[in-house]
Parts: sequence; structure tokens; C-alpha cells
Amino acid sequence: MSDDMTLKERVDAFALMELPGQPRMMHMGTSYLVNDLWREIDRLQRQLDEERENYLVGILTDDTLAPFLANHICCSGHECGCQGATVGSYIEWLIKQ
Repeated sequence: MSDDMTLKERVDAFALMELPGQPRMMHMGTSYLVNDLWREIDRLQRQLDEERENYLVGILTDDTLAPFLANHICCSGHECGCQGATVGSYIEWLIKQ
């Protein structure tokens, strides 16, 4: 198993008893606990993604910010003078990172 497995991949490997060093038997309570914890993490991640999206929509649709968001800036942040991105698109990119 690779160290760069995602949490979901590790949960799946745990369910299949394929994690390195994992005993060949597992208590069912442990299995239920791992799956419950994964579902809660997944739910919280979806909630966070939704809140981020709502925050972004709120910023981008705020009429008082519209003139500022329409200003153009260097699209890569190193001020080369290209003026290839709007402030709004740059903020959108930052929030989605």
C-alpha cells in the first residue's frame, strides 16, 4: 500500500483487511466505527464545499463589490502586466484551492 492513499482508499482497504500490518480478523464494532467515521468526514467535507461555494457566490454577486471585482490584474500574481484576470476570477480561483 502506498503512503499517498486517500482516506477513502484507506477505509476501503481496511474493510477488505488489506492495510499493512492489519490483523486477518477484525471486530465488527471496529468495522462499523471506521465506516461511521468515514461517512461523517465525507458529510462534513460536502458541507464545507457547499459553504465555500455559497461564500463565493455571495462575494461575486455583491453589487457593492462589482466595480472592484471587474478590475483586471496580472493573472499569475507576479505582476508581469498582462492584466489577464479579473479580481473576481482571481478570488474565485483562490477560494476553490
